[in-house]
Amino acid sequence: MRTLKQSLVIVTLLASLAHVEGPGKKASSVTVAPVDPITITRGKGGLVTLNFRVAPGYHINSNAPKSEFLIPTALKISAPTDIAITKLTYPVGKEMTFPFSPDEPLNVYTGDFAVTMTVRPLHTGQAGKYAIHGDLK
Repeated sequence: MRTLKQSLVIVTLLASLAHVEGPGKKASSVTVAPVDPITITRGKGGLVTLNFRVAPGYHINSNAPKSEFLIPTALKISAPTDIAITKLTYPVGKEMTFPFSPDEPLNVYTGDFAVTMTVRPLHTGQAGKYAIHGDLK
């Protein structure tokens, strides 16, 4: 009996995370490092780590800010129909105070932080290369 082991190559492209500089546009305060392609065997999931950097002097709210009035950082993923994103994991933020809120620490990301996602091909997936796009807001 011959078995066919199909693999899918997932190419994660998060082009919309880094704003393009041009006339009248400024660079984003958050950038993402290039992501290496991963190979996933049918029936298994693969972990993708996305490494972000908040520019010096900036901060962004964590995924779980302390106040309901603060907007949480969220990664919106757009995957092909043959790919499922089954889990997004955000890091714990850092408690920091700022001059505009000296008595109330905020839960934020500064410097480098990573978000992980589990990528799983659906049973309908064909062997090949797939691109996953995302937007960090």
